[in-house]
Amino acid sequence: MQILIDHNGSDAFYTDAVNMMAQYRSLLKKPGRKVENMLQTYKLLGIAAAVMFVLLLNTCMCASAARADFSRKCSITFTMSYNGETIPGGSLKMYRIATWVFKDNAYTFEWVPELADAGLDLSQSGSEDFARHVFMLVESRSLPATSRMIGKEGVVTFGDLDSGLYVVYQTEPAKGYEPINAFCVSLPIAIGDTIIYDVQAAPKPRPAKTEPS
Repeated sequence: MQILIDHNGSDAFYTDAVNMMAQYRSLLKKPGRKVENMLQTYKLLGIAAAVMFVLLLNTCMCASAARADFSRKCSITFTMSYNGETIPGGSLKMYRIATWVFKDNAYTFEWVPELADAGLDLSQSGSEDFARHVFMLVESRSLPATSRMIGKEGVVTFGDLDSGLYVVYQTEPAKGYEPINAFCVSLPIAIGDTIIYDVQAAPKPRPAKTEPS
């Protein structure tokens, strides 16, 4: 299954999706509700599936966590592209910021010790502001984020990953492109009744702005 991650939308567009996702968080906890129904609702409302999936990565798992094997290793493969063309070069970084824990009869996230004082609400991990603040903390504290070079086909894979919540960001973009906006992804993830341990994602960098001559 391919999970599209697209940060090309405007800030207002992204904020609308975040606000709408918040309205659906409570529905995920109700018996009989299917994630597929949510997907159809978002299509009807005109919210792009790419943006919607960024949020679902961090919320759908809550509905199916009891069926997941958190001891199983995960992977995520990114294919960088813009306007249908793959973008080679540069690198991506990932750092696990939280682990899955069972608390109050439910699975939830708990900060890793290195970020326990982050002062951020993990339930907001689907927002762009949250991810930006977290990646800045990771970088400023020189935490050991895993870095991978993006291959000539625009593809990079992070394998042998422990379950948890990760921040994904870029400090070295491809030539001629801006760094992608940081985002968070939970591993594994659940879409409906399916637990996904090996995720395919497609960030879409924006071309770098050129100075007028």
